[in-house]
Amino acid sequence: MSDANPDTRLTVDLNASTPRLEPAEGVPDFPYTVSPDDPEIFELRAALDTPGDVKWRVGVHWVCHGESGVVIADNKGQPFRLVSPGPRPAGNVTP
Repeated sequence: MSDANPDTRLTVDLNASTPRLEPAEGVPDFPYTVSPDDPEIFELRAALDTPGDVKWRVGVHWVCHGESGVVIADNKGQPFRLVSPGPRPAGNVTP
């Protein structure tokens, strides 16, 4: 992770049937305008409230001088992975 402070914090609920990046409270919604002299640093926070093992990537859609495309943000060519354990047993548990 970079030492730079993120300009924009976004969250994604991986429990949703169609997960969507949402800006954190007080953060403007999409679209964002960036330039080489004014870049934007994003911090993504994923949540998974139910048991599961989710692999995911983020597609960043861009437009520049009439051209457009999608850049995939991932973990060095592999999807990000978020694992949420199953339910915890009720009562006291002795290791």
